[in-house]
Amino acid sequence: MLALIRSGTPPEEIALVCPRVERYRAPLETALGSLGVPYAIEGRIRFDQTEFGRALLSLLRFAWQGGGRGMLYGFLRSPYSGLSRASVDWIEGRLRGRAVETGERTEEETMRLRDGHPLPPLELLRKAQTPLAALRDLSRFMLRAAHGLESPPVGEESRQDLRAFEALTRLVDELEGWLALGGSLTPDEIVAAVERVSVRAAGAGEAGRVDVVDLLRARTRRYEVVFVLGLEEGTLPRRGETSPFLDEETARELDSRLRRSRLAKPDAVARDRYLFYTACTRATRRLYLVREAANDEGGPREASPFWDEVRDLFSEDEVRRTTTRRPLSALTWPVEQAPTERERLRAVASLAALDEGASRSLAQANGWERRLDRALRAFERPTRLTHPLVLEELRAKTSFGVTELETFADCSSIWFVDRLIGPRTIDQVVDPRLRGQVAHSALHKFFAGVPKRLGVEKLGPEQLDDALEFVRECLAEAMAGVRMELTDLQRRELEQGLLRDLEAFLRDEAASELQLVPRRFEVSFGSERSAQELQRGLDLGTFTLSGKIDRIDLDPFSARGIVQDYKSGKTAHSA
Repeated sequence: MLALIRSGTPPEEIALVCPRVERYRAPLETALGSLGVPYAIEGRIRFDQTEFGRALLSLLRFAWQGGGRGMLYGFLRSPYSGLSRASVDWIEGRLRGRAVETGERTEEETMRLRDGHPLPPLELLRKAQTPLAALRDLSRFMLRAAHGLESPPVGEESRQDLRAFEALTRLVDELEGWLALGGSLTPDEIVAAVERVSVRAAGAGEAGRVDVVDLLRARTRRYEVVFVLGLEEGTLPRRGETSPFLDEETARELDSRLRRSRLAKPDAVARDRYLFYTACTRATRRLYLVREAANDEGGPREASPFWDEVRDLFSEDEVRRTTTRRPLSALTWPVEQAPTERERLRAVASLAALDEGASRSLAQANGWERRLDRALRAFERPTRLTHPLVLEELRAKTSFGVTELETFADCSSIWFVDRLIGPRTIDQVVDPRLRGQVAHSALHKFFAGVPKRLGVEKLGPEQLDDALEFVRECLAEAMAGVRMELTDLQRRELEQGLLRDLEAFLRDEAASELQLVPRRFEVSFGSERSAQELQRGLDLGTFTLSGKIDRIDLDPFSARGIVQDYKSGKTAHSA
């Protein structure tokens, strides 16, 4: 198609005919957009498929239907909010880091982070006299915020916004007419009506654009070149929808018995064959038939019977000569067929593996020498660390954390990513790290308070009932210290799961025959915050270890002791 346009064929004289436009909309937008081919998709689209519609519905669902943070910030991130994207992202990052989800808390925290300033779109919705007036005012505000008042909107995205605005204005006029007749409308009903609005897409036949039409609309058009897509079994002819109450065979039988019965549907295959034939006759110069031989996973797809019927009209030699295949394994185009400069550069880099001399000649002819060298060096890039500053920094490091070495022993790549790159998620979630923090805090409170609360230093079977009651109190105190905002369900799941694990842990402690007494908790070593005698860490000769000991149990009558390391979900490394 790109070659046709470059050779002089006007884009408006080219058509892409699809069995169903909606099914092909996303891949066609991606493919044609990446190649820079101007196109116009015939038909209507849902209001929420436009950027204007998605933003407006997000705000309505937040304000009128109790939506959460995602709904509000789905609008605020759009160009229709009138707020800078950087400030919106900064505020949302703070809310996501604290797991703020509910609408009330989202608005409260947003205003606090904006120094008490309210959000203008929400104020506009709430100050309007009626919901319909609020909807009309909001739509005008959004257009002004996105496109301003100084110059008229230009470009396809701006025209799409105007078409969405016009469709919404017509809906508001109709609903106001309904109210004038004595009807009633709730905000939920208005939102439902907005969701059902359809917007006219860019019309086919526009100068300078390739038309994308379905089989039905293609009947009344004429083009120089036509591409018919979807010639796979199950796509064309299209699978008909059967009634769950009356199958086609029974419907035909009833039609044969009853004179005026029209229960059976027309033959769908015959109708699609007629539409396919009509689409093929729309081309005055050239016709392309396109089908998938395999799906995205590589599984074979059978050809449509219409494809086979057309092939049977020509000799095998003609079919073989005019058929072009592009396998899934073809990651690059042949150099002479590459449609864009980027694809030509990729093809030249791929050619270097077979003929480096030809590849470098082509690169020199196009001024791509540096870009080709950079692409080829990616296959020869050494991974050994050689920079003196990096080596000096690593050589100077003599103290390593226990957890760090455990991670390195399990997988050095995970250690590198976690410890040196250090990626972090924005959203705060209930993960094993949070569970461990709460469990450690609860156990610290429990064992530190056992002597005073239970009157013993070593937990035994006779103190188990009182100990279980006490650990529930310690867990409640630890849960109260969680700064993340949890839903009721999340809080119950976390608390009940931890309580079950802690109770099992205490039953094992009470049944233990060791006469060691818990003495010290959360003992850090190898850091500046450690006790003076432990700041050096554990010296192992060529390096030292640092870390934190969860608990140390001691024998009251000797120098014996044991280090306890709490583990959740896995067995501790032997030591």
